[in-house]
Amino acid sequence: MAKTFADHLNFSDEQKQKLIIGCCLHDFGKILIPNEVLNKEGSLTSKEWEVIKLHSIYGNKVVGGGRRHRRRDYQCCAVSS
Repeated sequence: MAKTFADHLNFSDEQKQKLIIGCCLHDFGKILIPNEVLNKEGSLTSKEWEVIKLHSIYGNKVVGGGRRHRRRDYQCCAVSS
């Protein structure tokens, strides 16, 4: 889907690659969210929801520390909504 979307937007090959990788990694920060919050059945409290929203920041920190790529290459996958 990311490739099709990138094609639709006439992205360059480099932009396509970054978007595709970003889509694969967009929830990577959830590994740092406590399981009791991540797997909670039912509604989250406002405090738990704030914890969940941190996953994009955590993902940026984890992925941004990669050896081969610059941090800014993957910031597209760590933007909070």
